[in-house]
Amino acid sequence: MVKTVVIMELPEEMGSHPEARSEDGASCAGGARSGERPRIWRVVSVEVEQRKTDQAVILKVSGEVEMKTSPELRRHLIALAGEKTPWIIVNLEDVTYIDSSGLATIVECLQGAKKYSGRLSLTGMNENIKDIFVMTRLDTIFEVFETEEDALASETA
Repeated sequence: MVKTVVIMELPEEMGSHPEARSEDGASCAGGARSGERPRIWRVVSVEVEQRKTDQAVILKVSGEVEMKTSPELRRHLIALAGEKTPWIIVNLEDVTYIDSSGLATIVECLQGAKKYSGRLSLTGMNENIKDIFVMTRLDTIFEVFETEEDALASETA
């Protein structure tokens, strides 16, 4: 099993970073001076666990798949497509957020897999993630299963 974790801190508009202080000791996020609008820092992370079964390689993705973290998922997916992995299953059960760069990463891998007649299936989408795939109509181009077990059982059906 391969496990990769990426953690990044991103500034937001309001609040304060716990470590940021002005010269007079007042809390000022991101180095803001007194009177400036403070910012908070939000930790964004993605974790990718890879394991292999007799039928497929499964990537279990956790966290937020967005502009700063999607390159890590892309690295795993492109490597698998480069190895011409016959079936890649991406488990999104623990994904709390995905943006357009995350969607593009998964679409890119699907396109790569199709070039060598490979499969890419998605499993475990929560309602928010599923809604994004439905709104963008990406649910019509991917094989989508409720669970990894459902996906693996589809191979024998």
